[in-house]
Amino acid sequence: MKKMLETKRLTAITEYNRLRGALLIFTFALLLFSSCKKENLDYKVDYREFTEAIEPSMVRLVNIGRNRNLEVNGDSLTNFRWPPANPEAPDEERTQVLPTKYFPSTGQLGLTWTVPNEFFTPEHATEITFYSGPTLNRMHHTFPIHEDGSQPTDYYLLKIEREMHEGPEVIEVPRDVTAPSRPDHFKIRLLNFAQTFDNYLVTAENLMAPMTLAYADGTPVSPETTNVPIGQWSEYVEVPYGTYQFKVLTQDQRQVPMATTSPTIHVTTSAIPDMTQRDPNDARSPASTGLVYAELQTFQPGGIYSIAVHPYTMKYNAPGAGNAFTVTDIIQNAFQVITDLSAPLNNSYVRVQLVNATLNSSPLRLELSQERTTEAVPSERYSDYVISLVGSRMLQVKDPSGNVVIHQEAQLQAGKNYSLWVYTGENQELQSLLVSNNLASSEMLGNSDSNGNYGDPFRRYYPFPFTYRFLNLLTGFEEVTLTNQLGIPYGRPASHLLQGVAKDDNPYYFNIGSDQYREQWFMLYQSSPTELPGRWISEVTGLSTKAMIADETLYTRANRNVPNAEPGVYTVAAIGTFNDGQKNAKIMYVKHTK
Repeated sequence: MKKMLETKRLTAITEYNRLRGALLIFTFALLLFSSCKKENLDYKVDYREFTEAIEPSMVRLVNIGRNRNLEVNGDSLTNFRWPPANPEAPDEERTQVLPTKYFPSTGQLGLTWTVPNEFFTPEHATEITFYSGPTLNRMHHTFPIHEDGSQPTDYYLLKIEREMHEGPEVIEVPRDVTAPSRPDHFKIRLLNFAQTFDNYLVTAENLMAPMTLAYADGTPVSPETTNVPIGQWSEYVEVPYGTYQFKVLTQDQRQVPMATTSPTIHVTTSAIPDMTQRDPNDARSPASTGLVYAELQTFQPGGIYSIAVHPYTMKYNAPGAGNAFTVTDIIQNAFQVITDLSAPLNNSYVRVQLVNATLNSSPLRLELSQERTTEAVPSERYSDYVISLVGSRMLQVKDPSGNVVIHQEAQLQAGKNYSLWVYTGENQELQSLLVSNNLASSEMLGNSDSNGNYGDPFRRYYPFPFTYRFLNLLTGFEEVTLTNQLGIPYGRPASHLLQGVAKDDNPYYFNIGSDQYREQWFMLYQSSPTELPGRWISEVTGLSTKAMIADETLYTRANRNVPNAEPGVYTVAAIGTFNDGQKNAKIMYVKHTK
């Protein structure tokens, strides 16, 4: 009996221990589950940019083919997603960029990327694979790269979409990082990587030809950058710093468009289309404005740049329903500007020109020093720019005999652009007006932050500008207004212009929209503080934007229609004398960009 009771007691103890163990396991599992669940609720993805310092090599990838993703030695360095989506983000952030260590801003290839030193070893070549799209099954190409530590090298990644014909995928190009020999100049070269391709439904203008780098009027920049063969590149040439609208021309003077995602192109001429007119040779397409897109850009002293021609996906207007158009992709050879060496901050140099705003007088010459002098400038003309050091300078204007007819001391500020206007004042005496020009082609939007500060977010920029400033240098009228052909003033910048005074409060008129491609006239009115525009001065011939085109043969040589206006930053001025005894007045212009 006693043995039986002992057995039952031991059995009860065993059962109790088993149940207690099970209870402990259940409790632990419950706590663990609760802990995991709570941790999951608090989980957030960290999308902050990587800020680690990465040591660069002398090798750079230049992605002119606009490829998206990259592997180095088999390791994915980009996010391989497009559009980059964060599924845990709110709706408004659903397309948030997914940064990576080596591409912290976008997570994908941009225009240039310097390969970090960590990817190079002396024993083996570094293997690069780039992809045209977001997924691994898109077109891709693999190639080896090396670094010898002495020569900066660029590998140009070309377009590898299925539409491309057979050709190179990568071109190795040496890069110059030696500063210009003249510190007030910059270096620039031309690379001709034009290729053939297929477009669906349409055939784009054939731009497969040797290429020439030119100024806005079609003048070649240098023999070194003229007729560069396909697949080749020019030497660097040195050019005085300034604001330029560089163009790229084929051998027969046709203009190559600039690569951009904004303007569309005319299929057969690569020009900007005129959406208000129909092409006389194809009623299903818009007409051509005659203008080929090329942006204005300031090239600072000490900078080094490359301009590369290569196929780029742009837009054109395909026939749509009824009279409408459908914006559709089209591939065309186009040029891009690549910075090979960023320019230092310009604290040393300034540009000055002379404007001879007199009528029927002798040529004049501006002298800043014995070495810095303009050419002789006839009446109603303007000089090229002279580059000067900053600081207090005596500006002397001399006649053909060397006599000083104007002397004016000026405090010239770094990076500024000045025009010294010489005009006829009262009693036929020469007067001068020094004007600071804004070639950035930007305007304030009229609002600011909470502290009243203005900055880039409050500016509107016009990279393809039709920008005008207005001056009254006319003796006889204290106040004038300049209008269009309908008698409508060009806004506040052209209204109530006081004689010999340059407006400095938002003084530029920006011609935007379809009007910028129309012929505009500048007509002179005598206004008053209480009258606008006032009385039309019909004796003074108006100035047409067609008369301001630098060289019509740039268009006619290529069998293109001459546009109604050319982009740039201009000053339009009323000059001369207009009174009862003498009515000798004109409207002249200066184009400040080249």
